[in-house]
Amino acid sequence: MPLFDSISPKIGLLNKLVNITITNVNFSGGLPLELANLTSIKVFNISNNVFRGNFSGQIVLGMIQLETLDAYNNNFTGPLPTEIVSLKNLKHLTFGGNYFSGEIPECYSEIQKSTTTPESWSEWDALDTRCFIEPPHRKDSSLIVMCAKEGG
Repeated sequence: MPLFDSISPKIGLLNKLVNITITNVNFSGGLPLELANLTSIKVFNISNNVFRGNFSGQIVLGMIQLETLDAYNNNFTGPLPTEIVSLKNLKHLTFGGNYFSGEIPECYSEIQKSTTTPESWSEWDALDTRCFIEPPHRKDSSLIVMCAKEGG
């Protein structure tokens, strides 16, 4: 049985939902703003689909529990959403494999920690916060936001 080809705005009614994983099913279209009503969501994984348009930062504003945001390998365009920095519980962020344009926002350095860091950098957890951003070099590579603490 085929799946729907987009996320319905009615998903915003599921405010107790903690995990959305919609991967490799060729969903398309834009993301409904009603996703912002998902205040209990911890995992939002929409990787390997064909979503398009801007990734509106407004959808994450209500996702105050969000820990994982995987939106890689879609067709998102426009600037990277600056609202991501308001996600204080965010541990994993992947936006690579899209067609974002413009500079990586300086405010991304405010992201507290990312689990996309290579294991060899795990010792940075004991240092003061400092972020490094590795932009994607190809459509099939990931944007890596690495944050660590400096000092000791």
